[in-house]
Amino acid sequence: MASATGAADATDAGRSVLEAIDKLVENANDLEEHAKRLDRLEKVLGDVAPKRAVRARQNSKELQDEIAQLMNENLEKAFKQFDTDSSGALDAEELRAAYQATGRPISDEKLSKCVKMLDKDGDGLIDLAEFKEIAIKSQML
Repeated sequence: MASATGAADATDAGRSVLEAIDKLVENANDLEEHAKRLDRLEKVLGDVAPKRAVRARQNSKELQDEIAQLMNENLEKAFKQFDTDSSGALDAEELRAAYQATGRPISDEKLSKCVKMLDKDGDGLIDLAEFKEIAIKSQML
């Protein structure tokens, strides 16, 4: 029974990651606008804004680390389910299959955007660390 629970947890973690990817793609323009607003605010506030930003980043990092510890096992299980060729990385077709497995068809255009946003090292693949990073960030939203 424990393995069925573990599989369900992994599926839920995978579904959460896919939902987070969707949010990132849909909100990319909003983030760019927010960055512009922050730049304008920093000009108005002067030295106060950078000090607060440093403190906020420290708190954010601590929270990310705590979430990572709690989610680690389930994320690894979900990643392994999606990594059908056991290469240690997800390619675009494996990501497409993951979306389809959770009942979420994805267009070629959106799939391309997802891979581009998630692939931090530019190799065209999403490795476990990149997969975990998006899942952890999604839990902080």
